[in-house]
Amino acid sequence: MNETYVAVLFRKTVINERVYGFTPITVTEGHYEEVENQFIDRMGIVHSSIKEADLVDKQEFFGFPVSLETLKEKYDTEDEKEAIEKFSADVYAVIFLGIIDTETNEMSIISVDPDGKFNEIEDMEMDFETEQAIKLVINEEGMKAMLEMETLEEVRDYLNKVMGMKKQIIDLYERQVELPQEPKIEFLKPGVNLDVKDMYSQITAKVINQDEAVRKIMMNIIEHNMTVNSEEFLKKYPNPQLTRNFITGSTGSGKTLIIESIIEYLSHNTGINIPMSKVPTSELTAAGYVGMDLEDILEELVSKVTVLKDKEAKIKYAEKNGIVFLDEIDKKGTRNNGDVSGKAVLNSLLQFIDGASYQIFKPKGLVMGENSPSSYFNTKYLNIFAAGAFMDVRTSDKKTCIGGFGGIKEEKKESLTLADYIEKGCMPPEFMGRFHQIVSLNTLSEEDLKKILTSSTISPILIEQIKKQEAGLHLSWDDSFVEAVAKEAYKLKTGARSLKAIIEKTLFEAKWDFMYNGGFSEVELTGKTVENPKVYTKK
Repeated sequence: MNETYVAVLFRKTVINERVYGFTPITVTEGHYEEVENQFIDRMGIVHSSIKEADLVDKQEFFGFPVSLETLKEKYDTEDEKEAIEKFSADVYAVIFLGIIDTETNEMSIISVDPDGKFNEIEDMEMDFETEQAIKLVINEEGMKAMLEMETLEEVRDYLNKVMGMKKQIIDLYERQVELPQEPKIEFLKPGVNLDVKDMYSQITAKVINQDEAVRKIMMNIIEHNMTVNSEEFLKKYPNPQLTRNFITGSTGSGKTLIIESIIEYLSHNTGINIPMSKVPTSELTAAGYVGMDLEDILEELVSKVTVLKDKEAKIKYAEKNGIVFLDEIDKKGTRNNGDVSGKAVLNSLLQFIDGASYQIFKPKGLVMGENSPSSYFNTKYLNIFAAGAFMDVRTSDKKTCIGGFGGIKEEKKESLTLADYIEKGCMPPEFMGRFHQIVSLNTLSEEDLKKILTSSTISPILIEQIKKQEAGLHLSWDDSFVEAVAKEAYKLKTGARSLKAIIEKTLFEAKWDFMYNGGFSEVELTGKTVENPKVYTKK
C-alpha cells in the first residue's frame, strides 16, 4: 500500500527572466513518485514539481512533499487533520521565491518570513543586490505601492525594474512609499447632489405601473445611505434599526428592475457607487452542502466597489453602502420542516440579517491554516432586501402550510400582511419578523404590457426601432401589433420578461430579409405578423 503524502500546490507568477514568485493555493494529500518527481493527488491529477516551474506552458506546481507520518511526528500529534493544519499554517506564513542561476539555468527556492528573514531552502549563493531587491518587493510599503497601481502592466514593470536594479534601489523605494490618498467619498444628500423628482420621474418612465413600490424602495435606499454614513448619528445611535424591505410580486413585474434602475441612476447622475449582489436564493445552501454560500455573496459585493482600491477600504465601504438582494426567497419556503435546502437556509440568514461577521477572501483549498490571508465583513449596516413571487400567498384560495385548500385561485385585492406569508408562504415567523416593510408590486395587466411597449424607456420594440434605424431600416407598426404582442405576453404569465422574446421572434424574418436580400428601407408590422412572422409589409 502506497504511503500517504502531503504536498503544497503553488501558482506561479513570472516576475522576470530570473525570478519567480510562488503563491500557495492549497495543501493536499496524495502519492509522491520520488523517481519521476511527480505528485498524484486523490483525484488522480498529476502535478509537476516546483523545480520545473520554468516550463512556459504550466502554471501550477507542487512542492515540499512529506509523508503524513513524518508530519505527525514533526508536530507531535496523532491527529492527521491537526498535523496537516499546522503544516498549512507554516506554509501560508511565508513568501516563496524561485531564483534562476543564469549560468546553470537551475532554480533555487527560498522562503521569506514575515519579518524579512531569508531561509535558503536549497543551497544557493545570494548576492547583496538580489537580497536587497527581494526585500524591497516583499516590504510592506512596496506591497502597498503595488496595490495602488491600476493595471497589471504597471505591477509587472515595477517588479521588473526592482529585480533588475543595481544602484537605484533606494531611490525607487523612496518614490514608491509616497502613496496617493484614497479619493473623498460622497454620499447622498437630497437637494444637494440628488434630484429626487428627476430620479422618480426617470425610474417610473422605465418601470410601468409600480409607482408606489418605486417610492418605497427609493426612500429606503436614500435614507439607508444617509443614515449609515452619518458618523455623528452612528456615534449617538450605534444600532440605528435599519429598515429591511420584503418585496413581493409576480414574475416580470419589476422587483429587480426597480433596484437596478435606482443604482444605475445614482451612478450616472451623482457618481455615487452602490454595489449590489443579487442572490438567487434557490442556489443558496446550508453549511456542508455544495452550492453558493454567504461568503461568496459578500466577496462579489466587495468586488463591485469601484471608488476605492485598497481591499480593506472596499470592504468597509461595502459594509455600509452595499445592497444584498435575496431573490426567489419564496422557493425556500417549504411544508417539510426537515428540508435542508429550505428552512436551514432561512435560519442561516437570520444572523446575516441581524448583523454578523463573515470571513471572506479565504484561500480556496482543502486545508486552510490559521495564518491564511483573509478579511472579515460585518453585515450590521448592510442594506438587505428579500423578494419573491409568492403566487400562492397572492391568491384567495385556502391553501396553507399545514395542508388543506379550496376555492378558486384569484388574486387577492386587499393588502397582504406578514401573517399571510407565514401561513401560506411557509416562511418562518422569526425570518419574516426581521422585515419591517412589505412592498407589493402590481401584477401587470394587458394594458400595462401595452404601455410598456409604447412608452417605457426600455420598451423592446422602441429599442429595436432605434437599432434598425442605425442600420438604415425604418420599423413601424399599428395598434393591432401592440395588442397582439401584449396578449401573447399576458398568456405566458411571465410579465414584462416575455416581451423581448416575442419581439425577437416576430421580427426575425423581416430582419433577415433586410440583411440578406435588401432592396427596401421600411417595414410595417401588424397583429398578423405576431401570428406569422413572414407576414409584413416592406417598402
